[in-house]
This record gives sequence, structure tokens and C-alpha cells, in this order.
Amino acid sequence: MLEVKDLGLKLEGKQIFNNISFSVNKGQIVAVCGPNGGGKTCLLRTIKGLVKQSSGTVLVDGKEQDASERLISIGLVFQDADVQIVGETVEKDVAFGPRNLRWSEEKIKQSTEEAIRILGMQSYRKDRPQILSGGQKRCLAIAGVLAMHPQIVMMDEVFSNLDYPSVRMVLDAILKLKKEGIAVVIVSHDTDLFLAHADKVLIVDKGESVYFGDTVESLDVLKQHSVHISDIPLEKMTWL
Repeated sequence: MLEVKDLGLKLEGKQIFNNISFSVNKGQIVAVCGPNGGGKTCLLRTIKGLVKQSSGTVLVDGKEQDASERLISIGLVFQDADVQIVGETVEKDVAFGPRNLRWSEEKIKQSTEEAIRILGMQSYRKDRPQILSGGQKRCLAIAGVLAMHPQIVMMDEVFSNLDYPSVRMVLDAILKLKKEGIAVVIVSHDTDLFLAHADKVLIVDKGESVYFGDTVESLDVLKQHSVHISDIPLEKMTWL
């Protein structure tokens, strides 16, 4: 579904990352891990098309796409959910993206209903976003992205500053996307929360890809690159 080949980004003469390659298939979760300052957030923004890459290619469903095309085909959930929430109610916020794409009212309604259903938000669809919990806001941001029918959803530090119930809520939402066949790419320092659910792991350190492959085999490499990993078995490393 998504294939990144030799992607590089240079800003103001500084190499942010270079030669990053990985792929994620339909219904897969890829965890992007690594120490602070490795370029992970910039990587997501570049794949999305918010920043123009200096080198390399991004293919979606087997076809190379430029930055403008990826703005539509790839969704990005930011670390701060509030920057993505603009609607007066949950329902109106989810509908904002499709409406901004100038879809028909019928298509807007259908995509909004689908996103609300998948994220399990029916009970608070008429609520104001300002009264939602941190986890509910993150789920709302995910729903707003999902309503625009992206082929891939990327998430930047979606577990940051969440309490235990909110972490469970967001993790459950991610697994629902997986079940729906959405390709998911997650950047997070909180590897213990979701690593057990990742199909593949990409490790980025100092702007370079040092590992991409099986989750179990990534554990020793993660420790070598200063990423905290729990000592409990991987299959038990879940908050659900």
C-alpha cells in the first residue's frame, strides 16, 4: 500500500534524514522507533507531502505520487489533537475534511457515519470537542482523517500525555483501523504500549534507517539504539 524508497530530506543545508526505505501493506501496522532527534516526525511530514523530499520516491498502491497527491491519499494524525479539531460538534468536525474536499452531501454523510462507527464515537457525536477527554480527542482526530478515505494513516506520538483509559481507547481505535484494512504507520516513544501489535518495525537513528523488519527480531536492535523496551515477553506487551 505504501512504499518509501531511499527518501531523503535536507533543510537549510542540513541532512535531516537520508536513504530511508520501508513499506507497509494493507491492514498492517509499522512502528517507527528511535532516539530523540532522529528525524522521525520530519519523516512522517515528508511522506505526507507537507515537506518536499530532497531525494527518493513515495509510492502509494504501486504508483509514485508527488507531494500534492499524497496530501489526499495519506492521512496524518498530529501529536497535538487540538490543532486538527475545528468543528462545533464531534459530528461536524469529522465532516469538516470531506466537506473541504467538496464532496457531495450524500458522500460527506456516508463517510462521516462510517468514521464515527469505526471509531465507536456514536454516543458523543453531538458533544462539543472541548469537553472530550484526551483519548476521545485523539480518536476524533483519527476519525477526521479517516473520513477523507486515505489509503494510509500515519500517527505522530498519539499516546503522548494520555492516562491509562485514554491509551486503551486510542490503541483500540488503531486496531479497528487495522481490521478495516487500513495501513497504519506510528511514530511513538511509548513502544511498550503498541509494539506487540506492530507487524514490522522501522528503526531510525541519526537520520538513518538502521533496521526494518520483524518485530520480535527488532527488540535487541531497539535496545542497542537507546529505545526502552520492557523485559516482559512481546506477546504480553499490550495495554488491551
